[in-house]
Amino acid sequence: FQAEDGIRDATGGLVGSEMCIRDRDTTTVVGPADVVEALPGGRVLTPGERIESAGACIEGIPAYNVDKDFHPKANGWLGAVVTLGGTRVYYAGDTDRIPEMDALSGVDLALLPVGGTYTMNAAQAAEACQAIGARTAVPYHWGDIVGTEADAQAFIDATAGCDARLVRPGDTISV
Repeated sequence: FQAEDGIRDATGGLVGSEMCIRDRDTTTVVGPADVVEALPGGRVLTPGERIESAGACIEGIPAYNVDKDFHPKANGWLGAVVTLGGTRVYYAGDTDRIPEMDALSGVDLALLPVGGTYTMNAAQAAEACQAIGARTAVPYHWGDIVGTEADAQAFIDATAGCDARLVRPGDTISV
């Protein structure tokens, strides 16, 4: 736990801020074991598991690398499908294009990494978007540590049949 800038996972990635979880009486923290270890009282979610809480359904989806060593499948790290009010949002996590994505369906919004160094690249993310059949997609992992705006734009350009959008900090979208 690094209070000055947030809670980090085993890879050093920021997973939440102290401000987001300040009111532990009304906040349920759900995540893989390494994240929940830092937050006593959280609920561990594993790939393939579903948790219902506060009217939301959270499904653990594996997130791992197939051709890199940064995110091993054996670690049990996650993406998730969150369903709330009938809207399904898939957050892929730090992952490559993995076979488990082929089983996803009914996704209204897919949030997919495009950085390429630690995750899939823009072309692989566009392929994942096609397999998922998402109505709307937003690329992430660009413009900061890895990935460029050109990577995000390449994803958008390659995503046929999906409303892919570039979202910058402070922007909002509706699905």
